[in-house]
Amino acid sequence: MKKVLKWVFLVFIVLCAFFSLTQVRENTIIGNMENLSSGDKVYVTSYHASKKTWVVDDSTVVEKDGTFTITTTDKNEIVHLHFVKAGDSLDVNKAYVNVYLENLGKYTIEGDASLPSVKKIVGGVYNYPSMIELDSLEKKLNDIYEQFKSLRKSDNPDTAAMNALMAEYNEIEEKSNSLYDVIIGSYPDDTHSAYILKSNYIITPENLAVVDSLYNLLGEKAVKSSYARDVKKNIDNLSSSMVGGEAADFALTDITTGDTLRLSDKRGSIVLVEFWASWCPPCRASNPHLVELYKKYHPAGLEVIGVATSDKEENWKKAIEDDGLLWHQVNSSEEVKGQENIARRYAVAYIPTSIIVDKEGKIIYRGEPTGVEDVVKTLFSEVK
Repeated sequence: MKKVLKWVFLVFIVLCAFFSLTQVRENTIIGNMENLSSGDKVYVTSYHASKKTWVVDDSTVVEKDGTFTITTTDKNEIVHLHFVKAGDSLDVNKAYVNVYLENLGKYTIEGDASLPSVKKIVGGVYNYPSMIELDSLEKKLNDIYEQFKSLRKSDNPDTAAMNALMAEYNEIEEKSNSLYDVIIGSYPDDTHSAYILKSNYIITPENLAVVDSLYNLLGEKAVKSSYARDVKKNIDNLSSSMVGGEAADFALTDITTGDTLRLSDKRGSIVLVEFWASWCPPCRASNPHLVELYKKYHPAGLEVIGVATSDKEENWKKAIEDDGLLWHQVNSSEEVKGQENIARRYAVAYIPTSIIVDKEGKIIYRGEPTGVEDVVKTLFSEVK
């Protein structure tokens, strides 16, 4: 009997130790926000890729003194805090502030819930010296911007003062941007560093090598994050979509015919793939010249495929008609099973972006529409 009790006791101790080690620890966010009242609610949402939306993970009710304490199991990711007045409903896409939760710990936040805006966050990555300096610089940038707006509203704007403010703004912004490099280099194991890399570096042909070198600094934990995976995907997509690379095939609905258009169907022709949008002034400004080029060189074999990028369908279709665009038109937002969004596949960071594909399917030009004519003239030198 004593042996049985002994074994039961040992099993009990082992199970207690196991549950102690495996229990879910929680982040605690303590808030002291202006314009919050007793009974208002605070929600924590995080992005769920499988649902392609922000989802409520936790919530709490504001206390009598206007403060709140919320615990959440979210970690190693950006979360949104939403402040909702009693009786109002939550819209996960509006009115929130960002808080980055690295590992597990305690965070305090101060600000104004009515805007909403943050004055100060303490805890986790926000305690890093480089993050404190970055926060200080961003506050200066906001102050300069407000001064600039005030001057601009004047009936007789002081252009000298405005230029001085812009020069100061650019100087501080450059210093602020350099701190992102410092953060990534100083804390390569943080998923926050991967988030910084994804959120603050637009990957273009001009800075591809810089972003790639920063990505290679990331530690094992950071590299496993969704943020790092997105960065790596963009690096790979751009690397394969530079001049000399093979143009990625795609199949999208051509609204001019209603049929499926494949880039590979145009093999044997020179193809200009033009990423554009109705809301993009430079795109619209370049359209008349592209129409002239198309009329001149299409009979000799030039094909053009317009790719709408982040555009509303009704606006896109109207712009095609208003600008008199005569070529194939597809929309990158069309979802095709097994096919990546074509604007992302070509790592299009800005529009307009023009890509010229030769008869063998190789990319021979990537840049802005202003450079298209020189390439086309060379390719169709027989056309006068």
